[in-house]
Amino acid sequence: MNRVAYALSGIGGVLRNDQLRRVELAWGASIFAEWANFVALGVFAYNVGGALAVGLAGLVRLLPAAVVAPFAAFVGDRFRRERFLVAISVGGFAALAGSAAGFYVGKNEYVIFALASIFGLVSTLLRPALQALLPSLARTPEELIASNGATSTIEGLATLAGPLLARCGQATVPPPGGDVIGRRRLDTHIHAFQQLGVEIEITRKYHLRAPGRLQGQHLF
Repeated sequence: MNRVAYALSGIGGVLRNDQLRRVELAWGASIFAEWANFVALGVFAYNVGGALAVGLAGLVRLLPAAVVAPFAAFVGDRFRRERFLVAISVGGFAALAGSAAGFYVGKNEYVIFALASIFGLVSTLLRPALQALLPSLARTPEELIASNGATSTIEGLATLAGPLLARCGQATVPPPGGDVIGRRRLDTHIHAFQQLGVEIEITRKYHLRAPGRLQGQHLF
């Protein structure tokens, strides 16, 4: 088997592995929510207090996460990873829901900033726990390598598309590039976006449009 076929078999294995596919879809949704929230927080802060408020919001959002980051892997290793991921995901959802409620009820910047800080902590804890979980879900070394690559690709796509959709309602993403190691499929990413209510048109590029509000979904 040549190197290209070898790489393709590993990437295809990620899609065929039900557990890895679920994890990658959930990861994409998480990164999408993280960056969409970051942009929305900046816009809200600017409307409240201008550039100074944006700087304060960024500090509140990132500083606690930076403090916790060196210990994030240690914290995750003290618990069963599956339960830990569920717990922090529920915490992140609660923080986002609280932020939305705080905005629509009274636009209370203190509450929204505090919840943004909590969401930043949750996002920091999520990454090492997810990476530590992948080896237990992969059935072969090839699947593990491919799943790590897919995680990076999904993060890059969601990091770009999440803020664009949150702010502008639309985004255009070129096909994946990089080293010629085989096809880089975007099926799982596209499926995740569609589940959230995004309309996608594929030409030479991927055109994403959110005609209404994005809808939270269980991605399986």
